[in-house]
Amino acid sequence: MPQTAKAYSASLYDAIELAARAHHKQVRKGTEIPYIVHPLAVAGLLIRAECPEHMVIAALLHDVLEDTPVSVEEIRSHFGREVAELVMALSEPDKKAPWEDRKAHTIQYLGNQASDDVLLVSLADKLDNIRAIREGLESDGEKFWERFNRPREKQQWYYERLEEVFSTRVSREPALTLLAVFRPKSSRSSNERRQQHEKKCSASVCRAVFVHGSAGRPGPVLGDRPVLEVRDDAIVVQKDNEKWEIARDATRPPTFPAILRWAPR
Repeated sequence: MPQTAKAYSASLYDAIELAARAHHKQVRKGTEIPYIVHPLAVAGLLIRAECPEHMVIAALLHDVLEDTPVSVEEIRSHFGREVAELVMALSEPDKKAPWEDRKAHTIQYLGNQASDDVLLVSLADKLDNIRAIREGLESDGEKFWERFNRPREKQQWYYERLEEVFSTRVSREPALTLLAVFRPKSSRSSNERRQQHEKKCSASVCRAVFVHGSAGRPGPVLGDRPVLEVRDDAIVVQKDNEKWEIARDATRPPTFPAILRWAPR
């Protein structure tokens, strides 16, 4: 039997209803997945991180100014100034500008002006986006990139710049936990750094997409051999019609695996 919410007020559910109406009949790129799934997922990341209500509401509404007729005045009247300012900060100022200009503005703003709240909601947003990219690559392979207005190389440039910004500016929890998934972060000692790098890089969604390729689908890692699986102890690639396993040297970054043994699987 469903439980009654305790941590958040009725305003959260009003925001869910507004977002669902605003994104009615919108879908994720190249799919039939209702768009509302995305802001709900971003909000879910923040709820699990025990973020305050105004941030969760902003996550639910973070795309309505860009992609729907909802106005900032409507957000302010229903949810207050704090939420409205967060949503404005998370929105691109000119959706009609070229893609490169819009993304450069996002990187510049997050890197130099964004508040901690904006950084955290944006990080959750970008983490859910990169997870969706990974899922698309797993289902469609490299053809997946055709869904976008810009090619893989441009997307990689954008997400790598985002990694740099978040790594530079994020300094406290719960953003650090999300950052560890989006991008591996170094620890103190060299031994700890190697161990944590191995563990976190296997979970790093951004690296899995742009460095390793997608698990389960071809992705260049060693020459032209497609990657089938990335594990803590080995990388599995396809060679001719067989699966071959490359042991990973724990003392080296996973982007440069040491070939210790070749063993047909």
